[in-house]
Amino acid sequence: ARVRELAALTPVFYIAATKNDGLDELRTFLEDCSTAGEWQFGEDEITDMSDEEWVEECIREKIFQYVHKEVPYSTTQENRRWARNPLDSRLKIEQDLLVPTRSHKKMVIGPAGKTLRMIQNEAEYDIRRHMGDDVDLRLWVREVESSAR
Repeated sequence: ARVRELAALTPVFYIAATKNDGLDELRTFLEDCSTAGEWQFGEDEITDMSDEEWVEECIREKIFQYVHKEVPYSTTQENRRWARNPLDSRLKIEQDLLVPTRSHKKMVIGPAGKTLRMIQNEAEYDIRRHMGDDVDLRLWVREVESSAR
């Protein structure tokens, strides 16, 4: 019953964004519903995640992209190293990808290491672009018992 009450109070907007139909009404409604206030984040902030969290999410995205079935859901990550190289100032990131079975490990690594290299290379590229810094990413796949994770 409560859902019907709320639905009756919420207007429905029929829009065709490619034709710019209905957008003015939607924009006006949203402006009327909003309240003025201070911005929660600065204009140059794109996320509230730490760099470490963002890197983990980036790597996870690539795992989902290249490894299918239940493998991405059972893969966890562990930061092994996050340090700046004093010789060339490159950021060295090393992560362990923890999987529960040998078959999952084989799937993440892929034939002749191809899948892992693609995950690592694409994640490293995205991390460089995000951080605006030279990054050296290294990933290792380790099989661990589920009770140890």
